[in-house]
Amino acid sequence: MRKNASNQLAFALWLGAATLLLALVSLSCIVDTAAAAPPSPTVGDSCVLGPLVNTVILTGTAAGGGAAVFDVDQESVNLTSSPSIAVFKTASSGTAYVGQTITYTYRVTNTGDVWLSGVGAYDNMLGTVILSQTGGTLVLPRIYLDVGESAIGTLTLIVDAGDLPGPLVNTVVVTGTPAGGGTVTATSTVTVFLSYRHVYLPLVLKGELTYLFVTSDNTGGISRLEIWRVSDNILVQYCENIPDNTVRHPCGSFAPGTYEVVAYTARCGPQQAQRTWGAGEVTITVYCN
Repeated sequence: MRKNASNQLAFALWLGAATLLLALVSLSCIVDTAAAAPPSPTVGDSCVLGPLVNTVILTGTAAGGGAAVFDVDQESVNLTSSPSIAVFKTASSGTAYVGQTITYTYRVTNTGDVWLSGVGAYDNMLGTVILSQTGGTLVLPRIYLDVGESAIGTLTLIVDAGDLPGPLVNTVVVTGTPAGGGTVTATSTVTVFLSYRHVYLPLVLKGELTYLFVTSDNTGGISRLEIWRVSDNILVQYCENIPDNTVRHPCGSFAPGTYEVVAYTARCGPQQAQRTWGAGEVTITVYCN
């Protein structure tokens, strides 16, 4: 009994004298290591290139001295990631008229599990979108998005007469480079329909052919006046650069029929009316209240 106790004591003293060293001596990337023992590393973004390789060295020295003994073991873990990006695009109005300003808003989000660098957005109609995040009064351009992070940007478009009859359809493409390389991309398309603003245009009819005259009253000038045949939506006549406060400005002739009249004014934007004209002189008055 006494001999067993003596042996147990000697074994305990030997363990007490032994030195054990447990260490991660080789890592292929940076990890976050918890304070608890044994170490429990958490894989970070910088590890996505993988594999994650770590080595453990176990050393010990026998009681009473002598050569140290050790053992080495290495493990390798292959790593995967799921990078992705998303964009949400909106227009300030679903329907617009000539002269109206449309504001497009773009929200780009990192929807993957690793950070993205080189994040960019390009609208096929309006060009490059400057993405930013706002913190108080500070606005910074963004080319980097962490996981779950978003950036926003805006672009504007003033509807022009050349955009008629519409609709305006444009697409934004966003791209980013994930940690570990490659490319992620996403798109979003928005459609804005175009319309005309209406105004009463009084008419005077007489004669054989339809001869058009235009009177401009308080319009600031008419940049362009168009006559569209309703039956087939064909532009049959137009005149341009009609000064303000002009009486009976000649604007050509055309066959009698039903027409849509569109006048683009400086003071009150585009105006429209539909009329059926017979043969003879026709005088239309375009005015702003």
